[in-house]
Amino acid sequence: MKISGRRLLKIPLLCITILACGKSAGSERPVVVATTTMIGDMLSRLAGERLEVRVLIPPRACPGHFDLSPSDAAKLSQAGLIVRHGFQAYLDRKLTAQNPDLRIAVLPGSGQLIVPANYLAALRSLNEILMENYPGQADFFAGNLKTAAQKVSEAEKQAQERIAAAGLAGARVLGSVMQAEFLEWAGLEVCGTFTNSPDELSVLQLKELVETADRRQVEFIAGNLHSGGEEVAKMIAAESGLPACLLSNFPGTNERNPAFGELLLDNIDRLVEARNRADSTGDPGRLRTGISQAPQQSLANTF
Repeated sequence: MKISGRRLLKIPLLCITILACGKSAGSERPVVVATTTMIGDMLSRLAGERLEVRVLIPPRACPGHFDLSPSDAAKLSQAGLIVRHGFQAYLDRKLTAQNPDLRIAVLPGSGQLIVPANYLAALRSLNEILMENYPGQADFFAGNLKTAAQKVSEAEKQAQERIAAAGLAGARVLGSVMQAEFLEWAGLEVCGTFTNSPDELSVLQLKELVETADRRQVEFIAGNLHSGGEEVAKMIAAESGLPACLLSNFPGTNERNPAFGELLLDNIDRLVEARNRADSTGDPGRLRTGISQAPQQSLANTF
């Protein structure tokens, strides 16, 4: 049965069929596009030099709200396959408008991919997608999957060692809904969560969060870097007087986190720094006026 290039390939069992795979001009390598740097990281691990991997959305841009630019057309024009997250259905019409023959694969699964178990599950799913589309490379992909799984396990072990060394487990935090699962994985006690959008944070909700911080003796705020999360974290920090940090779900947001393993450790380091600043102020949970006077650093840092 012929499959239209405009048809979205649903992958409940990760089975998709590619009738033709795009190749870059002057290259024998098929071109695969990842919508985010997280998917790009996975593709690079599995494909190595066998595929040309291109990333559509810059790491600091919001992956849930992205408008294609003319320069993005070049990334898509030679591609046969693009892999996106489940929450990025809004891109489909824009993508096929740029390349009617483009096949769109949805990476299945749930949960935040910065959690190692979730990352590994998604990596295995992506491996099946690639094997379906490039069956001649199946053994190569499988070998890289095994190597990648070992690397992820090593990064997880290092992260857990840093958590233990810093005594981070059990620390009480208010966390962004986009980071709550990761915070719990790291052993923190999430006393309350907050929206990632400044427009959705009401005065009443902000008041309740501050009261929760005081009542539960919250030590710091853990915000999300993307989608307005930085502004929300600053608002809560300013009202509560607690230190805050920003975490990322996508590699490449700064020079310290170019890939998954480094991103995992960088996020842990941000948590440790925020906890240390909470310890230096003393009396966690007591309301203080004004935002912390520590220098506000760049993305994914503490403030």
